[in-house]
Amino acid sequence: MKQLSNKKSKILLVLGLLFLTVIGATAAYYAVQKVFQNEFKVEKPGIGLIEKYNPSDHWVPGEEKSKEVLFANTEEQDMLLRFSFELKWADGVQVPGNRDVKDVVKLYWTDNNGDKVEVNNDSCPRDFVKKSSGGVDYYYYTKVFKGGQKTPKVLESVKLETNMSNDEHLNSDFSDKKFQLTIKGETVLADEKAVAEQWQGQVTAAIGKNGTVTWQ
Repeated sequence: MKQLSNKKSKILLVLGLLFLTVIGATAAYYAVQKVFQNEFKVEKPGIGLIEKYNPSDHWVPGEEKSKEVLFANTEEQDMLLRFSFELKWADGVQVPGNRDVKDVVKLYWTDNNGDKVEVNNDSCPRDFVKKSSGGVDYYYYTKVFKGGQKTPKVLESVKLETNMSNDEHLNSDFSDKKFQLTIKGETVLADEKAVAEQWQGQVTAAIGKNGTVTWQ
């Protein structure tokens, strides 16, 4: 029987990540109009996803690693933002006991109370609220996403379950197994009518004078 090495150089899980940012808006809100020789233009939107982590890190059981993710508005146009994410085993991966990836991989963020908590159905990242639509959990930013600004972190760290090894005889060999985390960001113009048109039937927005956004 193989023995699990005490050295942290053992590769017990290879992290596979995919990030996707989608810009959503309707043509009606970007149309160029001319009235009495005066041309009106709308600044183009630019939303980016920023991540900070060491891709060469090797996780071992019970070890938590920093994995910071946030959104940035790289242009001048004010936007409204939501995101969703999916955590799953990479395609074709077979794991011991067919264990759910969420039982093995733990994600953490800071919630609206300022506490670092595990990502679950009862928590949201700071300054976000959760609304579900079509079986998908969306996290909506509760502020107007102004040009040049960044959101709070929507992910802070990743931790692997303690009860893992590279011993196939114990039915717990997770060496070289890959999982995939997909984060999808979507934006519309900071306009209540744009929300109604772009995310029709999913959610409505009420934008306050102080830049807060109430989602219903």
